[in-house]
Amino acid sequence: MPSVVLLLWLTLCAAQDARERATLGLATDGMHLLGGFIDAGMASALGLLLAPSLWLYMSQRLRERLRYLGPGTSKKQPFAPFVRVGMLLTLAWMH
Repeated sequence: MPSVVLLLWLTLCAAQDARERATLGLATDGMHLLGGFIDAGMASALGLLLAPSLWLYMSQRLRERLRYLGPGTSKKQPFAPFVRVGMLLTLAWMH
């Protein structure tokens, strides 16, 4: 049954997010996984709030590198970078 749920989860997500979620699910326990996604949600919300004001003060080189995270590029922001930040925050907090 868990493999069916994992397969359904993988088909609903984008390729990068799906691989990352599957890897995190296999490599960590439930507490780390839950904490990582909670922290990722908070990091994503913080990024959406702070991005418009910080975007004006960034150098052009950094803006070009982070062009897909820009405030006006898309309504659907990528979640994979925030999952990585969330897992790092969770690992630092739990250990």
